Amino acid sequence: MARMVRVECCLDGLKKCWRTLELKAHTVQERRKLPHASMAVNPMRAGCVAGRERVLLDDIFTYEATLSEAAQACLEAGAKTVSLIALAWAAKLA
Repeated sequence: MARMVRVECCLDGLKKCWRTLELKAHTVQERRKLPHASMAVNPMRAGCVAGRERVLLDDIFTYEATLSEAAQACLEAGAKTVSLIALAWAAKLA
């Protein structure tokens, strides 16, 4: 996608700090209380984030918590803004 619109892409800009709990068994309110800071900006790529506008792309938006953690990590690393794009949304069927 980045090549198509001719923008810089940093595939390894974020890293998992530790394995998070399975989220599907928790309510939205419970997920928000789970341990945070599970993601951080890769120190080797900090220059790709600080002072810049960033767009995070996810394949499937399943839980708000994951993209929220990623965005927070970018903002804490000095990103000017963070926009989120998901290619699909996992909806719960009734």
